Amino acid sequence: MKAEGGKKIGLWNIVGLGLGGAIGTGIFILLGFGIANAGRAILPVVIVGCFFMLLAYWYNLAMPSMFVIEGGDYSMKAMLCSPTMSGFGAFLTIVNAFALSGYAIVMVDYAAIVWPALDGFRSIAALVITTIFFASSIKGSRFITILENIVTLVLIAALVLFIGFGIGQVDPSAFFENTSGNPFFLGGVGGFVSALAIMGWACQGTTMAPVSMAAVTKNPKRNIPLGIVIITLCLAVIYGLMAYVAGGVLPYDQIAGQNISVTAKAIFPHGIYMFFVLGGGIGAIASSYIGGLGMFRYPLIQIAEDGWLPEFFKKQTKSGYPYMTYLM
Repeated sequence: MKAEGGKKIGLWNIVGLGLGGAIGTGIFILLGFGIANAGRAILPVVIVGCFFMLLAYWYNLAMPSMFVIEGGDYSMKAMLCSPTMSGFGAFLTIVNAFALSGYAIVMVDYAAIVWPALDGFRSIAALVITTIFFASSIKGSRFITILENIVTLVLIAALVLFIGFGIGQVDPSAFFENTSGNPFFLGGVGGFVSALAIMGWACQGTTMAPVSMAAVTKNPKRNIPLGIVIITLCLAVIYGLMAYVAGGVLPYDQIAGQNISVTAKAIFPHGIYMFFVLGGGIGAIASSYIGGLGMFRYPLIQIAEDGWLPEFFKKQTKSGYPYMTYLM
């Protein structure tokens, strides 16, 4: 595999890339459904969920600590599975790469909330976004991680505002009370498990982007596993505080099954609410999109080099940019 030119990325670039990729729209959409099942116990649900999903993807933490796996998730499958199953994994990776275009469409949908005039130009706007994001990949993995870090800062700023404005509006004693009429564990053990299953989709993703960047990471056997642990801890804190606000500001019947924009409208002035929709909603989608661009680069190169794609997909520039796989 041809080495990519430029400086390698460090631990905090990995943390920014992974955290931005992990905080997706799932937390915005699914939190209300988790509350519908578990009530205010959504707080421990999301914290447990972050570590539960880390255990589910434990191989992404263990194997990079032992090997420099340049092809990321695909290479790990190739190491452990038969050629047939490796080929199936290659096929799924390619299909997932095509799905990146969906992020651009959803970004336009969110932006149309603030600028309704975009409704008539959804396809054009999505194509422009896709082209811009594609162009950003030409500068290399380090540039992608820097761009991801910037978007992640905006996203975190939106979430900090949500927590900051909402946390003072939650009554701690009422939140944790477990009376018969207003129980903390509203759905009991069954509700807790159901909410955990739902929120698992929002809590995964802490391992995926980092493991695909081994080829351009300084001291990858140390920085990738350490970065994954830091990402998981940060995500647990952020999601826990968001769950505390979402589950405690409004009555159960107003937030159950709703996305957190309902709580955001209740706690924010209009201008800050607009920033939350853009910086939070669009920021979450954009960070996942950028993270995807980074994490698919080396698996797709490895898939081409292993012969699962036609020969011309191996083509790269002198700096190591795989322009054929990205064009695909």
